Amino acid sequence: MVKEAGALIICGRGADLGDFKAYADDLVSTELKSRFGSKISIESTFYRDEFFDLIEQFGGKFSIKEFHIFSHSYGAALSIGYYEPVLNRERSVTIDSFARFGRRTPYLTVLNSERGMVFCDDFVRKPYEDRKTGLQTLFDKGSIIKLWGCNSGIPNWVFSDPVDAAGTRWTTDPTASAQYYYWRALNEQRIPKPSIAQAFANFFAVPVYAATSGSHGEVKRNSTWITTDQYRKSTGRWPTEKQILRLKPDRGDYKKFLPQ
Repeated sequence: MVKEAGALIICGRGADLGDFKAYADDLVSTELKSRFGSKISIESTFYRDEFFDLIEQFGGKFSIKEFHIFSHSYGAALSIGYYEPVLNRERSVTIDSFARFGRRTPYLTVLNSERGMVFCDDFVRKPYEDRKTGLQTLFDKGSIIKLWGCNSGIPNWVFSDPVDAAGTRWTTDPTASAQYYYWRALNEQRIPKPSIAQAFANFFAVPVYAATSGSHGEVKRNSTWITTDQYRKSTGRWPTEKQILRLKPDRGDYKKFLPQ
């Protein structure tokens, strides 16, 4: 029996962009409901392993026609657990455990410790690589993925560590003195890295739409989309989650990435 097609939305932690679920709710009401009716699921997670599980669980019920992800990004990674307190504490413990003895944090330690990230590198390593074929079968013919957020379409990302405690200066130089050697470990292997959007397209064998710049929030006012900053200047207050919101790249529109 052929499964019906539906839409899956996964929200990471919005932090300074607000609650991503508010954006997801508005995406459903303005676009997805007319196409998929009740065959829509909005899920939230800050953790990589649960992220993959949610895709699998929804794909077990419906063929995935559209997959929308609201997340911050660092070019070569989705930060679904962006500034999540538990994850921040875990990172600090890992950094301190190596820095205390003047050691560099190893590449694999960073990948494994960052439970709130989905890295380009994850798609070509175990255990995620082993799930590739099975996850691809969950997508419907002509399906798409859209990454709503910043910088997910930028290739050749180079990770950096802070030089000063205030985080005003950063370095990508592996030999430079810095507060610690942590994020730079990700530059040791599999470079140059594709954008996380291209990595998603290759892994799921589905076209992906993503921003090649930072992103900002917009609110619909009198049938016109304006930035949340413009709204505040005009009204003296920020828009609320009760209004219709969306994310938009700072430059251009969402770019299409095809599987390679």
